[in-house]
Amino acid sequence: MEIIEDNKSSSSSKGSGMEVDYPFPVKPQSSKMGKAVSLYSNFYKFNWKTGGRDTLFEYQVKTEPNLTCHSNEEKIKLLKIVKKVKDKLEAQFENHVYWEGFIYSFEKIDESEMLANAEIEEDGVPYLVSIELHNDLSFDNPKVSRFFRAFMNQIIKKSKLKLVRGGKHFDPRDPAELDGVNMYRAYFNTTKTIDGAVYLNLNPSVKFFQQENVMSYISQFKNEKEVKEELTGRSVMTLYNNRVYKIDEVDFSKSPRSKFFCDMHNKNKEMTFGDYIFENYKIRVTSQDQPMLKHHNIRTNQDIYLISEFWVLTGITEQQKGYNFKAIKNDMFANAETKSSQSKMFFETLKSKASNYKEMTQKWKIDIDEEPTKVKAYQCNFGTITGNAKKTYRLSEMQRDFSREFNGPFKGTKINSWAILYGKFSSREHETFMSSLKQTVTTDFEYKCNKPLEVMVKGDDRRLDTWTNTIRYLLISNLALDLTSYLFILSF
Repeated sequence: MEIIEDNKSSSSSKGSGMEVDYPFPVKPQSSKMGKAVSLYSNFYKFNWKTGGRDTLFEYQVKTEPNLTCHSNEEKIKLLKIVKKVKDKLEAQFENHVYWEGFIYSFEKIDESEMLANAEIEEDGVPYLVSIELHNDLSFDNPKVSRFFRAFMNQIIKKSKLKLVRGGKHFDPRDPAELDGVNMYRAYFNTTKTIDGAVYLNLNPSVKFFQQENVMSYISQFKNEKEVKEELTGRSVMTLYNNRVYKIDEVDFSKSPRSKFFCDMHNKNKEMTFGDYIFENYKIRVTSQDQPMLKHHNIRTNQDIYLISEFWVLTGITEQQKGYNFKAIKNDMFANAETKSSQSKMFFETLKSKASNYKEMTQKWKIDIDEEPTKVKAYQCNFGTITGNAKKTYRLSEMQRDFSREFNGPFKGTKINSWAILYGKFSSREHETFMSSLKQTVTTDFEYKCNKPLEVMVKGDDRRLDTWTNTIRYLLISNLALDLTSYLFILSF
């Protein structure tokens, strides 16, 4: 198997083969055997009216001792330090956002005025904090999407959406109450730069939460071991403020009557977990003999204890899918029309707190086009397929089980040299595909061809140039491959 990383081959140690001026084939023109169509994508364009300011300045936050964002622990420490110098940053920048070690702003600060060697203590360790200009970013630079990611996070944070693990947000209002489970609107979003424009890539979804509380759910298990095995690692949502946590441990040594020192909400006193919930949320514990759910907050390095009767598990069981199939099928298996409707709900939710949304968009002079971006495409006419004995069948007239029409192997020209390319994250799917391909070629249709060259592309397989550079390398490496015989397996 050949392994190629972007434009370099691991099988060759030296050489300047990639410097050869080998023109890449021109994209074929549209034929007349069909019609041009417009497709609606799930990309929504960011629009900016920055008054001619077309450069975004990226400043790096530096500390001594040095902290990076390579681990969650250091990322959290750095965020806390940045919050402690917030006043100093606001004095320097009219507008700025922070994102994982970098500050972004349309304002260029003179080097002599930049924050330098500010003394901050975090977790008992003294740090010297400075910022340095790291990059001048134009809007066609892929790195600018980091700023738009931070911009979107601030808008979402000010809306009614709640964060779930994995970067998905859900709307806790007005769930669909089904048999044993509630269904909420949910959304996954990211930002991308394409051809000098920046887009919000939005994928509407749904999120399920059980109706039965965790205390009731625990009662069906025989012993503590079964409970821990079932619940550890699961996510739960509170019934009183819709916050979502991951269960790191089920602690049977603690209960709602257990005491802790509370330094929140100006209490500064020792109290039980049950008393804390009643004083803050006016709800009473019905059973003192229930275990506590423990969540470890990596941001604060603290353990948070949750009373199990006030929490519900996330997810939906296969049995519940069967009970509620008619009610959930349109949202779980949404077509384009449903996805479009769900996306509109996303923007409505962002604007549910209109003053916050308006403040953010006007402050940065950036808004989002709420109409999905159109993509030009080409719909080909139905053609014919040729089977054994040169018999032809019109695709427009064939039924779903048309394969029964073929009672012998396909005939065709033998392929002597060809390649199959796949991304490094698709190795498992590639193995499955190759197994099926071998069965199809050697047994089902007895098709004549040589064994293909299998090429795993390393690097970012979401980038087009990763694939085109790999093809260029193959063409100039005397591998005798016919470009027209390539078969691609992209990211699954």
